[in-house]
Amino acid sequence: MHPVLQIRVDELPEIPLDFKGLALINFWLDLHISAFRGGKNGNGFLLRTYTDIENLVPVGVGYRESSELPTLPVLWHETAREASTWDDMSGEVPAAMMNISSYDWVDDNKDTARVEQLREKYPIKLGGWPAWIQGSNWPKNAEFYFQVDATKKGSLSFGYGGSFYIFKTANTWEVRADSF
Repeated sequence: MHPVLQIRVDELPEIPLDFKGLALINFWLDLHISAFRGGKNGNGFLLRTYTDIENLVPVGVGYRESSELPTLPVLWHETAREASTWDDMSGEVPAAMMNISSYDWVDDNKDTARVEQLREKYPIKLGGWPAWIQGSNWPKNAEFYFQVDATKKGSLSFGYGGSFYIFKTANTWEVRADSF
Protein backbone atom coordinates (compact mmCIF):
# COMPACT_ATOMS: atom_id res chain seq x y z
CA MET A 1 0.00 0.00 0.00
CA HIS A 2 1.21 3.48 -0.85
CA PRO A 3 0.20 6.48 1.26
CA VAL A 4 -1.88 8.89 -0.81
CA LEU A 5 -3.47 11.30 1.65
CA GLN A 6 -3.34 12.23 5.31
CA ILE A 7 -5.89 14.68 6.69
CA ARG A 8 -5.46 16.33 10.08
CA VAL A 9 -8.97 17.49 10.77
CA ASP A 10 -7.82 20.33 13.04
CA GLU A 11 -5.98 21.90 10.05
CA LEU A 12 -9.13 22.23 7.93
CA PRO A 13 -10.57 25.73 7.47
CA GLU A 14 -14.07 24.22 7.64
CA ILE A 15 -14.86 20.80 9.10
CA PRO A 16 -17.54 18.78 7.25
CA LEU A 17 -20.23 17.45 9.58
CA ASP A 18 -19.23 13.82 8.94
CA PHE A 19 -15.65 14.62 10.07
CA LYS A 20 -16.76 15.72 13.56
CA GLY A 21 -15.12 13.51 16.18
CA LEU A 22 -12.24 12.54 13.88
CA ALA A 23 -8.69 13.82 14.40
CA LEU A 24 -6.80 12.08 11.58
CA ILE A 25 -7.63 10.22 8.36
CA ASN A 26 -5.04 8.17 6.44
CA PHE A 27 -5.70 6.83 2.92
CA TRP A 28 -3.51 4.29 1.09
CA LEU A 29 -3.85 2.70 -2.36
CA ASP A 30 -2.32 -0.37 -3.92
CA LEU A 31 -1.04 1.29 -7.10
CA HIS A 32 -0.52 -2.01 -8.88
CA ILE A 33 -4.06 -3.40 -8.96
CA SER A 34 -7.43 -2.07 -10.11
CA ALA A 35 -9.60 -4.07 -7.66
CA PHE A 36 -10.20 -0.92 -5.60
CA ARG A 37 -12.55 0.43 -8.29
CA GLY A 38 -15.51 -0.69 -6.25
CA GLY A 39 -13.73 -2.21 -3.32
CA LYS A 40 -14.25 -2.29 0.39
CA ASN A 41 -11.63 -1.24 2.91
CA GLY A 42 -8.65 -3.62 2.77
CA ASN A 43 -9.22 -4.65 -0.86
CA GLY A 44 -6.90 -2.48 -2.98
CA PHE A 45 -7.08 0.45 -0.59
CA LEU A 46 -6.87 1.08 3.11
CA LEU A 47 -8.46 3.87 5.12
CA ARG A 48 -7.86 4.44 8.82
CA THR A 49 -9.41 7.08 11.04
CA TYR A 50 -8.31 8.20 14.49
CA THR A 51 -10.32 10.12 17.06
CA ASP A 52 -7.19 11.20 18.93
CA ILE A 53 -3.63 11.79 17.72
CA GLU A 54 -2.03 12.29 21.11
CA ASN A 55 -0.57 8.77 21.37
CA LEU A 56 0.30 8.31 17.69
CA VAL A 57 3.98 8.13 16.86
CA PRO A 58 5.01 10.19 13.79
CA VAL A 59 7.01 8.25 11.22
CA GLY A 60 8.87 11.38 10.13
CA VAL A 61 8.44 14.33 7.83
CA GLY A 62 7.95 13.31 4.21
CA TYR A 63 8.44 9.60 4.85
CA ARG A 64 7.45 7.29 2.01
CA GLU A 65 7.84 3.58 1.53
CA SER A 66 8.13 4.25 -2.20
CA SER A 67 9.41 7.07 -4.36
CA GLU A 68 6.55 6.49 -6.84
CA LEU A 69 4.50 9.26 -5.22
CA PRO A 70 6.08 12.50 -3.99
CA THR A 71 5.27 13.95 -0.59
CA LEU A 72 3.35 17.20 -1.00
CA PRO A 73 1.68 19.18 1.78
CA VAL A 74 -1.98 19.96 1.27
CA LEU A 75 -2.82 23.65 1.55
CA TRP A 76 -6.50 23.66 2.40
CA HIS A 77 -8.60 26.34 0.72
CA GLU A 78 -12.13 27.63 0.51
CA THR A 79 -15.23 25.58 0.02
CA ALA A 80 -17.97 26.21 -2.50
CA ARG A 81 -21.72 25.98 -2.15
CA GLU A 82 -22.93 22.98 -4.08
CA ALA A 83 -25.82 20.66 -4.67
CA SER A 84 -26.47 17.31 -6.26
CA THR A 85 -26.43 16.96 -10.05
CA TRP A 86 -28.62 15.05 -12.48
CA ASP A 87 -26.23 12.10 -12.05
CA ASP A 88 -27.19 11.84 -8.37
CA MET A 89 -30.90 11.57 -9.11
CA SER A 90 -32.18 8.04 -8.71
CA GLY A 91 -35.45 6.68 -9.97
CA GLU A 92 -37.92 8.73 -11.95
CA VAL A 93 -37.58 12.42 -12.63
CA PRO A 94 -40.23 14.32 -10.61
CA ALA A 95 -43.16 15.59 -12.68
CA ALA A 96 -42.42 19.20 -11.68
CA MET A 97 -38.95 18.86 -13.25
CA MET A 98 -40.27 17.26 -16.45
CA ASN A 99 -42.70 20.14 -17.05
CA ILE A 100 -40.36 23.13 -16.65
CA SER A 101 -39.89 25.29 -19.72
CA SER A 102 -36.19 26.12 -19.29
CA TYR A 103 -33.19 24.23 -18.01
CA ASP A 104 -30.92 27.28 -18.02
CA TRP A 105 -30.71 27.19 -14.23
CA VAL A 106 -28.91 23.82 -14.54
CA ASP A 107 -26.57 24.65 -17.42
CA ASP A 108 -25.73 28.20 -16.35
CA ASN A 109 -25.54 27.65 -12.61
CA LYS A 110 -22.75 29.86 -11.19
CA ASP A 111 -22.29 27.59 -8.16
CA THR A 112 -21.72 24.56 -10.42
CA ALA A 113 -19.18 26.49 -12.48
CA ARG A 114 -17.34 27.49 -9.29
CA VAL A 115 -17.16 23.86 -8.14
CA GLU A 116 -15.60 22.90 -11.49
CA GLN A 117 -13.00 25.68 -11.17
CA LEU A 118 -12.08 24.50 -7.69
CA ARG A 119 -11.80 20.88 -8.86
CA GLU A 120 -9.27 21.86 -11.51
CA LYS A 121 -7.17 23.86 -9.07
CA TYR A 122 -7.51 21.76 -5.89
CA PRO A 123 -7.52 17.97 -6.40
CA ILE A 124 -8.90 17.04 -2.97
CA LYS A 125 -12.56 17.60 -2.16
CA LEU A 126 -13.95 17.02 1.33
CA GLY A 127 -17.64 16.47 2.00
CA GLY A 128 -20.55 17.74 -0.03
CA TRP A 129 -21.26 15.86 -3.25
CA PRO A 130 -18.85 13.83 -5.38
CA ALA A 131 -17.94 15.44 -8.71
CA TRP A 132 -18.61 12.36 -10.85
CA ILE A 133 -17.00 12.05 -14.27
CA GLN A 134 -18.95 9.11 -15.73
CA GLY A 135 -22.13 9.38 -13.69
CA SER A 136 -23.12 8.46 -10.17
CA ASN A 137 -21.90 5.20 -8.67
CA TRP A 138 -22.92 5.91 -5.08
CA PRO A 139 -22.75 2.82 -2.81
CA LYS A 140 -26.03 1.83 -1.18
CA ASN A 141 -26.68 3.53 2.20
CA ALA A 142 -23.35 5.36 2.19
CA GLU A 143 -22.14 8.84 3.08
CA PHE A 144 -19.65 10.63 0.83
CA TYR A 145 -16.52 11.73 2.71
CA PHE A 146 -13.95 12.88 0.16
CA GLN A 147 -12.55 12.57 -3.34
CA VAL A 148 -9.03 12.65 -4.71
CA ASP A 149 -8.56 13.71 -8.33
CA ALA A 150 -5.62 12.75 -10.54
CA THR A 151 -2.79 15.28 -10.55
CA LYS A 152 0.33 15.70 -12.64
CA LYS A 153 2.11 17.39 -9.76
CA GLY A 154 1.35 14.57 -7.36
CA SER A 155 2.07 11.84 -9.94
CA LEU A 156 -1.26 10.23 -9.11
CA SER A 157 -3.31 9.04 -12.02
CA PHE A 158 -6.17 6.71 -12.66
CA GLY A 159 -7.10 6.38 -16.29
CA TYR A 160 -7.22 9.76 -17.96
CA GLY A 161 -7.89 12.45 -15.35
CA GLY A 162 -9.61 10.04 -13.00
CA SER A 163 -10.91 10.39 -9.46
CA PHE A 164 -11.29 8.25 -6.34
CA TYR A 165 -14.43 8.72 -4.24
CA ILE A 166 -14.44 7.58 -0.59
CA PHE A 167 -17.71 6.60 1.12
CA LYS A 168 -18.58 5.39 4.62
CA THR A 169 -21.23 2.71 5.05
CA ALA A 170 -22.52 1.32 8.33
CA ASN A 171 -19.83 -1.38 8.41
CA THR A 172 -16.88 -0.26 6.28
CA TRP A 173 -15.34 2.27 3.92
CA GLU A 174 -15.91 1.87 0.18
CA VAL A 175 -14.09 3.42 -2.75
CA ARG A 176 -15.35 4.15 -6.23
CA ALA A 177 -13.27 5.40 -9.15
CA ASP A 178 -13.91 6.72 -12.62
CA SER A 179 -12.11 8.61 -15.35
CA PHE A 180 -12.59 10.38 -18.66
